[in-house]
Amino acid sequence: MFYPSLILLAVTASVLAGDDQCGRFFEDGIIMKCCKGKIPTPSPEFQAMYKECQSLPSGPGSCERETCISTKKGFMTPDGKLDISKIKEKMEKEVEVDPELYKAINEDCTQENLAKFAPPDVCDPIKMERCIQLQIAKTCPDWANDGPCEGLKDLSPICKKKYA
Repeated sequence: MFYPSLILLAVTASVLAGDDQCGRFFEDGIIMKCCKGKIPTPSPEFQAMYKECQSLPSGPGSCERETCISTKKGFMTPDGKLDISKIKEKMEKEVEVDPELYKAINEDCTQENLAKFAPPDVCDPIKMERCIQLQIAKTCPDWANDGPCEGLKDLSPICKKKYA
């Protein structure tokens, strides 16, 4: 099953975690590389859309890339706020074959919970990315355990408790 919005959120992740070992889950593309069987290859349409936003700044102090992608996916309101209901609506369709993942996203990635996923000065699209990435990590059935993926499987339950 193809989950374009999950790919959107996994591919555009920013490194914001500093010394926090759970920050490894937020490294650019790590979920796609390490969680086997959960994230499919991005479609050509998604790759083209992502490429349009790729040159924009991302990371600490910037949210241009994430806002660009969120806007193109229809996840931003006209006044520039993240539309959580649209994200959840899209997720429901995309992860219907994975009820455990959808339940985790639906319960944990709410406007009220986003604050725990990054400092206050970080934009909501990045906080949402981080939330969804952690839900994927929590529900990942099989992890690669080499290179940058080494130890992530063991780290997943620790981070699950930290962000519960």
